[in-house]
Formats: sequence, structure tokens, C-alpha cells
Amino acid sequence: MKLFDFLKKKVIEESKDLIPQVKTLSRTDQMIHPDIKDLIWFKNGPKSNYHPEQHIETSEFYAGDFRFRMNFSFSGPEEPSVIDTKLVSREIRNLNEVERLPYYPSYSDITPEQRGAYLKFLENPYNTAFEVGYAFILYYGLERFLLTDRFEQAFEVILNLRDVHGNQSFQSYSGNALVLSCLYHKRPDMMIKFIRSIDKDFELTFSDNLFLLSAYSFEIPLYAKDVVRLAKTFEFNNKNYISKYPEMFYETMTRLMLEKYSKKGILLSEILNKKEFSKLRTEEKSMFANISISDEKIKVPMIAESFKIKKAFNNLLEETHESVKKELADLRKKGSAPKANQKSVPKVKKLLAFDEKLEKLLLSELKKSGSDLARKHFAYIQLQDFYYKYREIDPVYLTKCINYCEEDISILDAMQQQYVSSELKYLKEISKVSSSKDIESRKRYVEKGFQGNIPAYKRLAIIHEKNKDYEKAIEICDQAVQYYQRWDMDADEFLDRKKKLIDKKNKK
Repeated sequence: MKLFDFLKKKVIEESKDLIPQVKTLSRTDQMIHPDIKDLIWFKNGPKSNYHPEQHIETSEFYAGDFRFRMNFSFSGPEEPSVIDTKLVSREIRNLNEVERLPYYPSYSDITPEQRGAYLKFLENPYNTAFEVGYAFILYYGLERFLLTDRFEQAFEVILNLRDVHGNQSFQSYSGNALVLSCLYHKRPDMMIKFIRSIDKDFELTFSDNLFLLSAYSFEIPLYAKDVVRLAKTFEFNNKNYISKYPEMFYETMTRLMLEKYSKKGILLSEILNKKEFSKLRTEEKSMFANISISDEKIKVPMIAESFKIKKAFNNLLEETHESVKKELADLRKKGSAPKANQKSVPKVKKLLAFDEKLEKLLLSELKKSGSDLARKHFAYIQLQDFYYKYREIDPVYLTKCINYCEEDISILDAMQQQYVSSELKYLKEISKVSSSKDIESRKRYVEKGFQGNIPAYKRLAIIHEKNKDYEKAIEICDQAVQYYQRWDMDADEFLDRKKKLIDKKNKK
């Protein structure tokens, strides 16, 4: 008897009226895409492989020295992707006539027509004519296979699905699960494969924190393109040269890496040591979209919040920006400057809906910063960006942006003193195990203070300039110059801005 013929016979006996609509599952099994033939869960029938009572375990895995502990309760809710061969499915001729899937679809709960569409989808899971919910049903089952000896096979299929299904939620869930599964199986080779597979912008929609966590754990270096991709996480927002001269920006950053680190990539362990890593704040995160595996959350170290990592890469991005700026100026004088990338067709401007949930989260982060002024500084930057984004909805948001810029500026000197004091104290602690030469070199570097760009000065200068309050904008530039020069940083940007503002003021 062919696979599932018993079901066909049963359905015919029970309702002759359904004969033209019944999907022959034996035929579906024969036509299933070869990539996923061994990656489908069956509840019953000749291919039955779903036995949740056999899979209850507690697992541990590590990121650096951080231990993840998770209970995989496979005997919990039923696997949403498992195919029950006793359920009726119906042939579909037109996808548009099939009702849309629910938010969290499972094979057993959807309609016979939707099951027919899903079985058709399995013939080619890379067909984007199907709504993304069908890809999710398949994906739930693939997450379960990520924990088995078919890890590599499931991993490859998920990479292929990510390449065509650009849905943001799908990209986020699958990207995060791939990173965590690499940590779970201790497979840096698969993590590198994942990184190399990313060749479309929508494939970048997954946790920057998990990406950095895996890079730290597996000693995977960050190259220029990685640093640029994570620029926002490193609080660098001036992407003018990145968008207009990307190749020049990458080449310049690579050169600066070679000068500073003697190699083209930077290891996070060279910036953040084990002791510092162990002190990172943790946050509870879901590991899987498939809650039948586990709906338990695990504590994840928030390495993306590390001040030292943000500072190191923010400095690198800022240095690259300034270097490209000067090189372009020299090339323009010679008449040999490269042509800037053409801007894409401008998008229709849409009025944004205010994100109250994100506002609450950012304000909570500010509150949690307490007396840690470096953490408070980065919290202020996020709030400045957030409220500025919504300035056209209500003037109150622009006022809030200005207030947080001013509050940020008011703590800068105290932040510098706290940073220097904290770093010097740390150097004193490790002086017993490091050479005095290394300590003295690092000490001279630390005493210069935090060399990162301060977005609040530029933001305020722009806001006052747009309001034609040139006096106030010039005053902000003077404050910026004083601060930058006090901490031995390049203040040319604000000196140039001040000259232009004076010209505008005089023409007024």
C-alpha cells in the first residue's frame, strides 16, 4: 500500500462527496522538495517520527564563560508543524481563494483548504507566492530538528528559506535561532557559514547582540563591513560617507585596523576581557519561535551594551569618517575625487505612529543607568534619536529631544572623570599579571578620556540652525569646541560649522 493510502480509503468511506477535494498525501510525499524530505514531522502513518515523550531534557551550553541552562520540554504543547495523516486536506486551485492563516498557525488547527495549500507549499518551500505563514509552519519543525543529529541539514534549509522569505519576523526569529543553535552545538564553522550567507539587506534583521555574542564566543573577528553594519549599535549615526562612498569607507577602515591591530579584523576578546564579560547585564530572551519545544526564556549577556566595545568601535567609525573626509578633500583639490553613489528615488514621506512601547523601554534603560554615567550617556543618545524621529508629529517631542541633549552635555565632564577613574582602578588591579610596559601604555591612553563623538552637540546646533536661531547654534558650537579641545579631540567640524553659521547670521 502506498504511503497514506489508508487515509484516502477512510475519507472515501466517510464522505463520497469529498472525493474531488481530498488531497492524496501519498502523492504529496512523493512530490515533496528534496531539501526537506527528511525534515518533516509526522504524527502517525508509516513515516511517524514525532514521539515527544522520548525527548525531555535539560541542556547547557556556553558563550565564552557564560553558561546557558535550558529545559527542553518536548512533551509540552503539540509540535505545530507535525502532519496528522488522519486529518482531511483539500486540493486548492487558487491561493487567493484560501483564507489567510492565523498568527500562530499549526497544521492541526488550520482548515482543510489551508492544509492542502501547505502540502502544495512543501513541493517548493522557496516559492514566495505563498503567504509567509506556510514558511513558518515548516520553520517551527526545522527549529526542532536544529536540536537533533539533523542539525546541519535543518540549518542549510533555514539559510535557503531566509534567502527568499524577507518577512521581518521570519528573518528575526530564524536568525536568532541559528546563532543560538551554533552556540548550542559548539559550531563556529556553521556560524561563519551563516555570516557568509547574508547577501541581502533584509537578512540582517536579527539580534545584533546575539551576533556579537557569537563573535565573542567563537573568536570570530569583526571586519570593516561587520562594523559598518553594526554602526547604529555602536551609537554612530553619521552615515553620509558610508552611503556615498562605501568601498572607500571599507578600505579606509581596514587600513586603520591594520595600523592599530596589525590585522584586518578585530576580536572582541581583545577589547573585553573575561572578567568584564562576566559583569555584563543579562536580559531574558526566547530561544525559539516554536513554543512546543520550550516557551522558557533564557538569560542572555547584553554584550552590545558594553561601554568598552561601543567606545572602541565608535572611535573606529569616527576615525574612518574623518579620514575619508580629509582624503576626499585632497582628491577634490586634485580633481580626482570618486563619484558619489547616486541616491535612490526618494520614498513617499509617511507620518510615523508614535512608539509608546519603545519610549517606555528607553526611559526604563535611562532609569536603570543609575550612577553609571557612561551607560546614562548612551541612554541619552538613544532618547535623543527617538524623540527627534517624531518631531513632526508634535513639537513636544522636539522639546524632549533638546532637553535630553542638554542633560547629556551636562554630565560629560563627570562621565569623563568617572571613566578615567574606573579604568585606572582596573589597571591597578591587573598590574600584578601584566607587564609594566603594557600598563603604562594603556594608562596613557586611558588618561585621554573617552574619545567618542558627542551627537548632542551636533543635534542641538542643527535644531537651532533650522529655527534660524544662529546665536544659539554658534553658542553650542563654542561649547563643543571647548569640550573637544579639553579632551584633546579634533574640533574642526564645529569650527567649520561656526564659520558657516556666522556667515548665515551676517546675511540675515
